[in-house]
Amino acid sequence: MKKYQKILMLSILIMSSAQGGVIEASEVFLDTKEDQVQITSSSEKNVIEDSGFNTNDLEIADDKGLPPESSNENSGSKDESSSKVDSEAEKSSSSENENVIEGKTTEKPKKADGMEEASKKGTFQKSLSGKNLPKVLVRLKQLPVKNSGSPFRDTSRSIFKNHINWIYSRGITTGYTPTTYNPEAKVTRGEMAVFLYRLAGAPAYNPPFNVYTDVSQYKNQILWLTAANISNGTAPYYNPKGKVTRGQMAAFLHRMAKVSGKAPVSGKYNPRFWDVKDSMFKNDIGWLSSKGITTGYTPTSFNPDADITRGEMAAFLYRFYNVTVNNQKLPPAPQPYANQPVYYSQLDSRWKNIRLNASNVGVSGCVPTSLAMILRGSYGMNVDPGIVAKKADTISRESFGLSGRDLINTAKSYGRSVEVIHNKERAASLLKAGYPLVFYINVGIGHAVVVSDYNNGLVNVNDPYGRLFYPTGKTSLNELWGRPSQDAMDWNAGRPVFAVK
Repeated sequence: MKKYQKILMLSILIMSSAQGGVIEASEVFLDTKEDQVQITSSSEKNVIEDSGFNTNDLEIADDKGLPPESSNENSGSKDESSSKVDSEAEKSSSSENENVIEGKTTEKPKKADGMEEASKKGTFQKSLSGKNLPKVLVRLKQLPVKNSGSPFRDTSRSIFKNHINWIYSRGITTGYTPTTYNPEAKVTRGEMAVFLYRLAGAPAYNPPFNVYTDVSQYKNQILWLTAANISNGTAPYYNPKGKVTRGQMAAFLHRMAKVSGKAPVSGKYNPRFWDVKDSMFKNDIGWLSSKGITTGYTPTSFNPDADITRGEMAAFLYRFYNVTVNNQKLPPAPQPYANQPVYYSQLDSRWKNIRLNASNVGVSGCVPTSLAMILRGSYGMNVDPGIVAKKADTISRESFGLSGRDLINTAKSYGRSVEVIHNKERAASLLKAGYPLVFYINVGIGHAVVVSDYNNGLVNVNDPYGRLFYPTGKTSLNELWGRPSQDAMDWNAGRPVFAVK
């Protein structure tokens, strides 16, 4: 397409956008606010498309990797049926018989534990009479094999089957009912208390009083957790039916390791998961990833606000036990290849009028702007769109914009290599590993955008044209792959999708 035709087309697109007429694919732009999009990490539903990347190294639905065959599990697959008396706490081995009828729960925000702030306010919660629970010591030691086989009919197809069989063999679970484990159900705060109490060997404990007004079932386990300073609740409430997020789960396990002497009390950890940098559980998640207890929802994300499932919890408990009790050295979580790209707009007044071939950056500079996002944000190079455009202008022989070969040659001039991506599975694999990609897409004319991260089919999109075409910054990989640029010059190096390495 000639220069003036392209400029005219772009002008038409911008005008129609202002009238709500640009791109009929607006339905695929997902709202990424955490209170509207909850990407859970449940087992079989989240198998990530992949070729060229070993998904057994991921958790996907957290911790997809199975335990070794030598870990004393049996894979028998019977079934269960019974009432929900365990929800993970049917009968406790504590010194008091538990009332297994669910107590009336006051609904409180999830914030009610797992929070580091809670532990800073006081070591133990006070009872209504103003007394503190006496402190209890936590000792993690070898757990004997209590059960063989498996009574659970609903785990035979679960990717967490071996983990579930292992926690059953050690008495950490007795099932959601006697014949079902319910691996897809979300873990409640009451169930978490029982899991951790049994992981500690189910020590004899008879609390002198109850500090919570909403706890009857799971009482001994919850109060043991409180006396051990693993959970503080928000007195006078514990919210036993509240769901546990992946971030809160990390806090529970990290605290348990600290109070048992298996982790430094003041250790600092820095996970490189892009979605936890602002999480209050960042340090807890960092400890888990440093020990290999978590490998991430993907190598680049942890998904801290998703509720954790019972299947996933089995995998975490299995790995936690092997690290803290068996002193097993698990490989740490894989690190993403690069950092997130920084955002630049080609319309920025600092460089929009810089020449690029027979045009300028503001009109046709989507490619140098995309490269600048990656070179600066992902690889730390001291460049901006204007600097990259000036270099590209000496390389390209096109009259308008930059072709696929121009992108490759410009990236190489900065010492980076470029892989041309020929299939969607390879694109997903590289995104999961942390490589940023440039997609040349069709928005009426050819246009370049920067794509990063991969989470359950969704990707981050940085649109250099003032975010006009992707205002939410999110879309699906399928949507991007299905709308390649139609300009012949963009295909002169192969399909116009490029991994900058």
